[in-house]
Amino acid sequence: MKLSTRLALGFTVTIALGVGIAGYSAYALNELAGKVDELASNRMVKVAQFSRLNDNFNTMARAARNLIISTDPKVDEEERARLKAAQADNEELLKALDGTIQTPAGRALLKTILDNRGPYAAAVDKAIQLSTDHPAEAGQLLFTEVRGLQGVVFKAVEDSKKQQQALADDLATTAEAAARHAMSVAGVLALLMSAVGGLLAWRVSRQVMGALGAEPEALNATAAQVADGDLSQSIPLQPGDTTSVMATLARMQAELNRVVGSVRSGADSVATASAQIAQGNNDLSQRTEEQASNLEETAASMEQIGSTVRGNSDNAQQANQLAQAASDVASRGG
Repeated sequence: MKLSTRLALGFTVTIALGVGIAGYSAYALNELAGKVDELASNRMVKVAQFSRLNDNFNTMARAARNLIISTDPKVDEEERARLKAAQADNEELLKALDGTIQTPAGRALLKTILDNRGPYAAAVDKAIQLSTDHPAEAGQLLFTEVRGLQGVVFKAVEDSKKQQQALADDLATTAEAAARHAMSVAGVLALLMSAVGGLLAWRVSRQVMGALGAEPEALNATAAQVADGDLSQSIPLQPGDTTSVMATLARMQAELNRVVGSVRSGADSVATASAQIAQGNNDLSQRTEEQASNLEETAASMEQIGSTVRGNSDNAQQANQLAQAASDVASRGG
């Protein structure tokens, strides 16, 4: 597989793991945010609403008691205002809770509150009305019918509050467990991504080093050394390395050494031949000079011979003339 393909595959896997971590983290955070929102905007709100409901019922009970035992008109007015405000607040709270309570157990408890709040309020009003003319009957009603209905209502409110608190606690526990699970999964995925990235880096480094045969700095220095014409230094190779760039440089250096040796040997041969040719030229020049000297001597000898021949010819001519003269003399004397 090509290096580029391996790099692309490795980075794709790493990026996919990173995207997976981000996606899962976003999903887990969204789930956690939903649970926190449910806890903050629903369960805890209901706990607070039931707490207010319980406080209002307590306020109503105290106001009714104070109205029954008080003889001060100003206190009666204040307690009636407090009682009325608590009843109005409860109406709003119960209306809101009736629209948000969904669980069967919660609905059952809410139904108990709704079914008994009317009789409870009516019994309280009756006890307050009796307190004006019949305080003893009002007190008796307060400790019998009102108290019984109050116990039912208060218990339902307290149980509803505890149920919502339990649901909130369960939701918080679930959210915490989800957060821990998300952190564990994200941690495992991060470790996996780190392992894949480390393995990819190791494999790529190993392949690149195998292809180069040495560290890039050493390879660059060796290439510069060969480029500068220094073929004397030995190139270190890994055991069994025959295909790397460094091995190729070593072969190139060996081949250049061979070529340079061949060129040097050829140059020496040419120099020897040139010296021999120069010696031959010198010998030829010397022989040519000797031949020229011989020719000059021969020419001189020929000149002497010619001179001698010319002398002999002159002598012969003179002898011939003398002979002719002698012949003429002899003829005349005969």
